Amino acid sequence: MTRILLAAVAAGVLLAPVGTSAAPTPSPSLAKVLADPIASGFVEVTPGQGPVEGPITAREIAGSGVNPNQDESSLVQDGFVGAYGRTWVDNVNKHELQEVVIAFSGGAGAARWMGASKKTDSENQYFIHPIPVDGLPAYYGVHLANPGNSEYVDIIGFVKGNDYFLVAAASTSDDLDISTATQAKGQYDFAPLNTIPPSLWPEHPISLLARFGNLAGTYGAYPALAVAVVVAAVLVFLLIRQRRRRRSGMAALGDVQMSPDGTYWWDGQAWRDAAKEAPPAALRSADGFYWWDGRMWRLMPETPVAPATG
Repeated sequence: MTRILLAAVAAGVLLAPVGTSAAPTPSPSLAKVLADPIASGFVEVTPGQGPVEGPITAREIAGSGVNPNQDESSLVQDGFVGAYGRTWVDNVNKHELQEVVIAFSGGAGAARWMGASKKTDSENQYFIHPIPVDGLPAYYGVHLANPGNSEYVDIIGFVKGNDYFLVAAASTSDDLDISTATQAKGQYDFAPLNTIPPSLWPEHPISLLARFGNLAGTYGAYPALAVAVVVAAVLVFLLIRQRRRRRSGMAALGDVQMSPDGTYWWDGQAWRDAAKEAPPAALRSADGFYWWDGRMWRLMPETPVAPATG
């Protein structure tokens, strides 16, 4: 009977949801993580003057898309916590600059949202070419143009920690050049590593002992069951430790040595470009589209397409 009870308790804990508590509040606040324009001549609009100036709700973000209800549902599923935007105008050069940060409960949610945004913007009917940005480990950039209406837009999105950032610039002439890429790199450097500690992300491995402890508190009114929970916790914890020790000569799953700038990873003999290949031992997301570098989720490099023969 005791063995059956231990097995049932252990299975219940391992299969239980990671947590049902509300997402923590971003720190620093999202109002403080957006960088000022690098180029001179910009003046920030007053709150209420532009659509992107101040806190932004999930519904407002989704409302700018083609499928508002679907986009809002995706935001919630990805772990939307909050968003904030700022807008500047350069009346002399007729430029507009917008920055938006969307905080998610974890890095995986931010990466999924970036992947969906990249697909949408790359399929825009006015897409002209991608925008390269040096120094950003996980990003996308697109240049859109509608010359007939004198509309030119640069959009760059990237992920840092649990946050998705969007830097967009608009002009009445095709004169944005590299200014948007420069602003995006400045925003990346200015942003904190994260606004929610990785230890609180939904995808982060939660201590089994802590989870057992929560259950023990729940069933504390039943002393025999509480003791069984503690015993099961110790047994499962020791079992996991033994399994980890058996990985002789092999790095633990997810252990990746990255260069200080996050551009390269160490394979044991040489540095490899993280934008071109992912470490074989890196932790993968369930859908296989992202890998974990120890600090953030990165998009998997696209598989090269073999040239057609014949």
